[in-house]
Amino acid sequence: MRKNGAVSPPSAGKLPRSRTRLKVRERKRAKEVLKESEIEYRRLVDNSLTGISITQNHLLKFCNQRFAEIFSYSRPEEMIGISLRYFASASTPNPTAKPSIDPRE
Repeated sequence: MRKNGAVSPPSAGKLPRSRTRLKVRERKRAKEVLKESEIEYRRLVDNSLTGISITQNHLLKFCNQRFAEIFSYSRPEEMIGISLRYFASASTPNPTAKPSIDPRE
C-alpha cells in the first residue's frame, strides 16, 4: 500500500511472502526426498548379488563390490579409471590372474 492509501500492484516476477515460504518448504522437502532416494539406491547397488558398473569413454567410473570381486579386486575403488580393454583381454587359464596389460590405457 502506498502512502496515499492506494494499493500498488504486486511487482512483476515477485511472489508474496507466503508463497515464497511455501516454495522454500517445497524445495526443502524435494531435497529430503531426493536424499532418501539416493540412500535407497546406494543400498540396492551395494547389496546386489550382480556386478554393477558405470563406464564413460571406455573407462570404469563406478562399480559395486560384487563387480570388483568378479575381477579379483578387494575394493571397487581400485578399479576406477581402468579401461574396459583391460577386462576384455582377461583370457588367461587362471581365472583369478589379472591380464598383463596396463589397466590405465
